[in-house]
Amino acid sequence: MNGAGRIYWNEANDRSQDFYCLAGASLAFAAQKWSLRLWGENITGTRYDTFYFLSMGRSFTQRGLPARFGATLRLSI
Repeated sequence: MNGAGRIYWNEANDRSQDFYCLAGASLAFAAQKWSLRLWGENITGTRYDTFYFLSMGRSFTQRGLPARFGATLRLSI
C-alpha cells in the first residue's frame, strides 16, 4: 500500500489533489530452476494525477496508471 496527498499543484494552492492510496499485491512460487511471480498494481483502480502544470494559459494533467496485473517467470539454465 502506497499513499500520497494532499498534493498542491500550484503556488496559489487553488489546484490540489486529495489523499489517495494505491494497493498492490504479489504471490510468488519458486523451485530450484524457476520462479513465478503473479502481481497486481493499483488493484483497486484508484484514479489519481501524476502531475499538473500551467503553460501559456493552458493547464495540463497526466492521469496515473490504471489497475495492472501480470506475471513474471524466471528460468535458471
